[in-house]
Amino acid sequence: MNTHIKIVLLCMAVFSGIAGLCSAVLYADEVQNRTDYERFLSVNKAYGSDRTVLVQQRIIKQKKNAQRKNAQSNSVASKSETAYCLFHKNGQCVRMKTKSGIQYFFSSDQGYWLLTKKLKSPLKISGSYKVEEFEIQDILKIDFRNEYRIVDSTDGVLTLERTSSKAAYKFVLFEKTDDEVFELTFTDTKKNPVRTLRYSRGIVDGYECFKQIDIYNLLFDKDMVSTWITEGITPTDVPASLFQYSNMKMLSQKIEGITSAAK
Repeated sequence: MNTHIKIVLLCMAVFSGIAGLCSAVLYADEVQNRTDYERFLSVNKAYGSDRTVLVQQRIIKQKKNAQRKNAQSNSVASKSETAYCLFHKNGQCVRMKTKSGIQYFFSSDQGYWLLTKKLKSPLKISGSYKVEEFEIQDILKIDFRNEYRIVDSTDGVLTLERTSSKAAYKFVLFEKTDDEVFELTFTDTKKNPVRTLRYSRGIVDGYECFKQIDIYNLLFDKDMVSTWITEGITPTDVPASLFQYSNMKMLSQKIEGITSAAK
């Protein structure tokens, strides 16, 4: 075998080894991305179990620079509201105070519903329904496992594609940005970013959950951030049979009764 052939074979072996190494690195990255996503999913359904819990959350809307200052000084924004959420694996019901008064929102596998004093029965709404600066999917948990599927994994980012008409956005870009932080960017059909939700994991009253969720609108009010902070999680004796949209009135009465007794 002449020297030229030996050099060619050596180069081929080297390039083959590099290609194999690159493939191994890419595979390892994809495995890690999927592991991070599974971790996110497990926290997202943390207190959606056979036992009903009441979750108390504080809602804050402030400018981004104010958010950073508050985080550094551990201070609290002066303007905030409290939301109460009943969670069960069969569904969830949220009580929110809005400019229009108290409103109740319900979510199950069948979709989303709204109930107010002016409505005689629950009104079915879409996942993109607006509640002041929020979308309904900001208020009620998204069932990512059943509403989206993984279609790509590149450079530490998973691309999720909608599989259910219940989901409001065609694609979601998932990325773990810190040990306890997951960032999801919701896009339109052309993958143009529309909203970013940053989920921060924590422990509240012994429950693993997303202790804080920061919501960024990438199209409007770009200098504002809305934040949901979980302040308390309490087991409560609300039967599973009530978690149907037709029982929203009874669920709203349960929330009012529990929260009134706690005051």
